[in-house]
Amino acid sequence: MTFHKNSSRHSFQYQHPFRAPDEEEELAHIHITIRYALIVFGLVPVVLFLIGIWIAAHPHFTEVDPTPNTTKYIRENYHVNETSPSRIWVYWTNGGKFNIDPWWNNLFVKNQSAYVFGFGNHSFCNPRLDKSYKYTWTTSIYRASQLYASVQTGFRYGLLFVFLPMVLNSFILAKTLVIENKTFTSLMIGTLYFCNEVAMHISYFCVTTLHVEFEGSYIPYSSVYFSIAMILSMSKLMLRNFTEPIGLTTILRSVGLLIIIIAHDPLAANVQDFVDHVYCDTFVSPKVCFLELACIGILFLNNLYDVNQTQNLHLVVSQTADDQSIQKMAKKSVFRRVKVARRA
Repeated sequence: MTFHKNSSRHSFQYQHPFRAPDEEEELAHIHITIRYALIVFGLVPVVLFLIGIWIAAHPHFTEVDPTPNTTKYIRENYHVNETSPSRIWVYWTNGGKFNIDPWWNNLFVKNQSAYVFGFGNHSFCNPRLDKSYKYTWTTSIYRASQLYASVQTGFRYGLLFVFLPMVLNSFILAKTLVIENKTFTSLMIGTLYFCNEVAMHISYFCVTTLHVEFEGSYIPYSSVYFSIAMILSMSKLMLRNFTEPIGLTTILRSVGLLIIIIAHDPLAANVQDFVDHVYCDTFVSPKVCFLELACIGILFLNNLYDVNQTQNLHLVVSQTADDQSIQKMAKKSVFRRVKVARRA
């Protein structure tokens, strides 16, 4: 498998004397542009991201308690187990004691609300005392991903699908930069860009995957993961500007970098506020909502531009794994074609 640009036949024969680009492409099992491959692999994550954003865009509350009378009765009449303070019990209708699993202490003792996240056990959240949030119409994608498995699943699997193609694309971009410039500066920029891409995707995966209830020991650091992901996004745009001459794209990328810098503090505060309180709704101020969408749009457009830049790069899968060795063996083989002189 080889990657090459639309180079001339002579230069390629000088480096690879056994096969020219045209011959390799004619005999290849697969011959496609890198852009086409990235677009095909990118369709699935784009659809998953759009589904997650569409679901998160609808104002959400957690499900209403289906047994409010039972919940109220237990909250008003529970007793603490003397031998095990973490357990509670109540007198039931038949006069006997009914022991309640400690998992439900959040619901009955701490007066939280219960909701189901995916197929797991019940999770718990806090109803807001300030009811003014009901009059807002904008929601948070991060909060929705913590309350609804459908949102988190879309972003989680979308990041997994897009991880390898975009890391490969960053490697190709970094390698091309080094080959074309052959300087120590280009080597440093290319290496940093590739490592930054890997670390950024891992950080965003941590943000979208960790759940407030099931990964409680890691959740206090969610705002840290989010800040790291945002800083790496800024570095990605800044390093990308160093890989091409100043023009319209570098100016637009600089504007996007400025927007992400402005968005960092409000969005990080939004994440920390939810981690601290775990509200039962996804409502936020319009500022937070629009900044979330703006950051996602900036990263998407930048990646789309990078994908389009690979239109001159070709992915070629040859028939043989080691072309040179096989052809050298063929020259010494008794089965090679030999010209026979004709008799007069």
